[in-house]
Amino acid sequence: MIKERWEILDCWVVAGYNYRVILKPRTTRAHLIDITLETSNIHALLEEVVNAFWTSQELMVYLDGIAVQGRHSIK
Repeated sequence: MIKERWEILDCWVVAGYNYRVILKPRTTRAHLIDITLETSNIHALLEEVVNAFWTSQELMVYLDGIAVQGRHSIK
């Protein structure tokens, strides 16, 4: 798997501190990641995601870990 940078395709507030985020790789046509997360600092989280190189599997594992903490899961 190739490590690459990801970009935010869309992000919106679902309710309170719950955010729906759709991410896509910048250079390939890999699958989109669509997740609902509960976080009080979405900006820091998104900055961390877009400023690092991830394989799609690494990014999904990372985001799923955050989602589990907020009792949400990747869709």
